[in-house]
Amino acid sequence: ALAGRGTSGLSVPVLPGITPGSGPGHLGLFGYDPLAFKIGRGALEATGIGFELGPQDVAARGNFCTLDSAGLITDRRAGRIPSEESFRVVERLQGVRIDGVETFVKPVKEHRFVVVFRGKGLDGAVADTDPQATGVAPLDPQAHAPAAARTAEVAKEFVAQARRMLADPRSRALVDNFAGQWLQLRTLSAFSPDRARFPTFDDDLRQAMRRETEEFFAAIVREDRSILEFLDADSTFVNERLAKHYGIEGVTGEEFRRVAVNRDQRGGLLGQASILAVTSNPTRTSPVKRGRWVLENLLAAPPPPPPAPRPTSPTPPSRTWRCPSVPTGPTHPT
Repeated sequence: ALAGRGTSGLSVPVLPGITPGSGPGHLGLFGYDPLAFKIGRGALEATGIGFELGPQDVAARGNFCTLDSAGLITDRRAGRIPSEESFRVVERLQGVRIDGVETFVKPVKEHRFVVVFRGKGLDGAVADTDPQATGVAPLDPQAHAPAAARTAEVAKEFVAQARRMLADPRSRALVDNFAGQWLQLRTLSAFSPDRARFPTFDDDLRQAMRRETEEFFAAIVREDRSILEFLDADSTFVNERLAKHYGIEGVTGEEFRRVAVNRDQRGGLLGQASILAVTSNPTRTSPVKRGRWVLENLLAAPPPPPPAPRPTSPTPPSRTWRCPSVPTGPTHPT
């Protein structure tokens, strides 16, 4: 029935004899002339998942692939990993940081993801880095036009950071174990604030609070940043739930991403909800707990034990005395 109402036969999405890439091919299937509408696959992927692109954005479609120890491609699609696993891999890339450019990494489906670079002086005329073959190394991003030179360098830096992040699985164990013990994040699971005073607190917020500090710790280690940023950083990591708790606008979805913060309010560990929670009482803050946490965990100078109790003085001799009884009666009038 559909064939009877539609057009059957060969499709020529561009011109006869031209084999289009997936971007122009999709446009042709949608009824657009690929020669008139030059829209890259990155823009299609971003639009398809509901990511709103702006005038300073350049979007690129990415595929996860498998490399051997020599850095050569063994599988161009990483075995078409399940979407759930791909989402976890994308989460590990949220810490990518490139000077002068805001970076968004979003999962799409299976091995596919989209990366959006936002900043001034970017242009989308960058060559594909997929060599379309196995047994060779991925290609470096190359600019097709002088205006895209900056974008090519940004893409190259993104790939370099992503490979470092994904190469060593021990990095996650360092975050989970060392940071959890050092910063006492494990005690956050037992933190239960007063429901009457804090009715919006729930387990989703609890998990987001811990995740923020873990991502913050991981970024400092991964990017080899100054240890002073533990106390005075200009950014942190939030998802929509935590951003709402902090009053940060413009963050949607469950994925964590880096956002700028006011150093005076949220800069460093002491402005993060997880640390504030584990150093508080169920109904109010606790300067004593927080001060002790700073001394023990940040300064490695735990407070001295409380002084020994003062010795008790001997019991003084009793000064009580009994009044002698005086008989009364007819023979002893008073």
